[in-house]
Amino acid sequence: MASRYRNSAGYALSVFRALAGAAAIVVSGVGGSRADDFQLSNTSSPFDVQFFAYPGAPGLVPQVDCGSEGRYSYDHEESALAGTGTLNTDECDPNDVGGLLSLEVLGSGSVDAEGDFTLTDTSSFLDDILSAPEPYQFQYAGAPFTQQYSQIIGDGTATSYVANLGLAQFNDPLNTQAYVYVGADNSRWMEQLQADFPGAVRVGDLVLAGAHDAGMRGLGSKEALSSALANYCDTDVPSFILDLFSLADMSCSDIANSLLNDQDVQHVLNNASMTQKDSPETMMRSGIRFFDYRPGKLNISGADQKYYHIHMIIPGEKFSDSLASINTFLKNNPKEIAVLHIQPNGITDPFTPITETDLDFELRQSITDDVGYRYIRSFDALNDLTLDQVVASDQRVLVRYSQSSSDPEFIDSYNVNSDAYGKSLTSAEEIIQTVTKTYQACAGARPQVSQVQRQSDRAAGTPGQGDDIMTKRELQRVAVLQVQDTSTQYIANQALETLGLLEDVASDLKVPAEVLGAGAVIAGGVASAGVAIAVADTAVIVVGALIVIMKEDISILADPILGLLGPIAVNPLGSPLLATKPVFDYQTYRYFQSSEALSLATACPMLQVILNDFVDVAQGDISVALTRARVDAGQSPN
Repeated sequence: MASRYRNSAGYALSVFRALAGAAAIVVSGVGGSRADDFQLSNTSSPFDVQFFAYPGAPGLVPQVDCGSEGRYSYDHEESALAGTGTLNTDECDPNDVGGLLSLEVLGSGSVDAEGDFTLTDTSSFLDDILSAPEPYQFQYAGAPFTQQYSQIIGDGTATSYVANLGLAQFNDPLNTQAYVYVGADNSRWMEQLQADFPGAVRVGDLVLAGAHDAGMRGLGSKEALSSALANYCDTDVPSFILDLFSLADMSCSDIANSLLNDQDVQHVLNNASMTQKDSPETMMRSGIRFFDYRPGKLNISGADQKYYHIHMIIPGEKFSDSLASINTFLKNNPKEIAVLHIQPNGITDPFTPITETDLDFELRQSITDDVGYRYIRSFDALNDLTLDQVVASDQRVLVRYSQSSSDPEFIDSYNVNSDAYGKSLTSAEEIIQTVTKTYQACAGARPQVSQVQRQSDRAAGTPGQGDDIMTKRELQRVAVLQVQDTSTQYIANQALETLGLLEDVASDLKVPAEVLGAGAVIAGGVASAGVAIAVADTAVIVVGALIVIMKEDISILADPILGLLGPIAVNPLGSPLLATKPVFDYQTYRYFQSSEALSLATACPMLQVILNDFVDVAQGDISVALTRARVDAGQSPN
């Protein structure tokens, strides 16, 4: 529950500050303002910042200092799901806070203050082009970072904590979002689980917090990006992208050269494609144990042949660096495990997905013998192993290699109803409904199927399959519950529809126009079209944002839909993926803490994964608590 007070006797463990007024957190308030042009807010209170606070651990208090409005302080209050705190939200007006807005974590312990997080001015070409106030960036101890920052509070012992701080500056209907989540360091939650329930915890009992697109936490090789963009421009660029180019009299090579050589526009790629900000080691301290990786390399002769996490044609973190970070964590925490899902989803020309042979080479190079790895050929046997057995095997990195975007052993909420993702920028209602349907389907997908049911399933099979048919009911062993919003898809589709190009896109991709709402992953026969749609989404976002910059004309942003491209174009903190994060967390996390979700999680008899962008300690806490509740209930695969 929020309380307001002017002073605190506790320690200021971590702080970020945003200057308001002339150096506004939202572009406004001084000569040359372009707030109206960029539609930064259509609300009656355009300067409101919506903030979110998660007090996951007793004794640590997230606090928002709103100056003259007072401080909003959130004491730990256990939610309906035992072992988790309650996510809170409120808002204040940085125009009324005396030039200061602070997000803080206070504590009554003996840990000294870690320092200030400050939003500082950065030089920018945008001053000359748009007469705009300069964008800002986070700084901690003089080092810049963007969007989300995670900090370990303490010395790495049982009294350590994890704080996640984030800020996104967007426009209506999202506006400016800030959050501070804090919870116990979850580095050894599996070790504690084994101590509390010796020999009784099966892999199938676990609910793992997972990182969606785990390797997209920064742009990777410039050489690889250069080759990818050049290849894209040399191929048959879709006509609807050429139509976008014509709006600014630009060529594909103009776009590619700017993205490669102009540091002032490279944040566009970050805003359009970054889904994480933390290293795997830091993620695991928040409690994350499942990683969604899409490693690929260029299939261009003479080009960079290293494997990177690939988001469409944008290379992220080098795959070997990701593996090394996971290995470091597991070496330091010998009773923990990690599950890696290696899949080709979203990888398109000129990149090619990693082969199993190359994957094995990467694993042997990065995973040390004292950690070890094993392939998951089937989750059926794995679900029945105890956590103690996996740890004792010295094969604590569990690797699932999928050759297609749709793994038959996964019942994935995105495939249950992909249209729910990217449906809205503010409401998670359809995602929650889809997660519920996935849970309900999971409860009916028992690993052991009766002979009568098996005969019935075979009888319903297509001709020619005979006795070899394996139905989904028999195969599914892992429930993947995705909670992130695909906001880039929403913005791209809305922009294309506003420009009258949606039918052109459908024609170029050879899919019905209504399929465009189905997102990046489409199961079955149109999976390749799904990848093309995802590439289209990213291309529209990037090209549209660069039109704003390179055309030196912001009239396109007068439209409330096209105006969504403004923050992506001009602000390093203009990520729609991060702007939707706390808004959707507030809804989806509270759902997972409900008695309904607990009942469904208990009825689902298999390994479960809660997958999110910009992973955090609240997600980790909820997954740990659901695991404990399932073990308490005696739930395990039959």
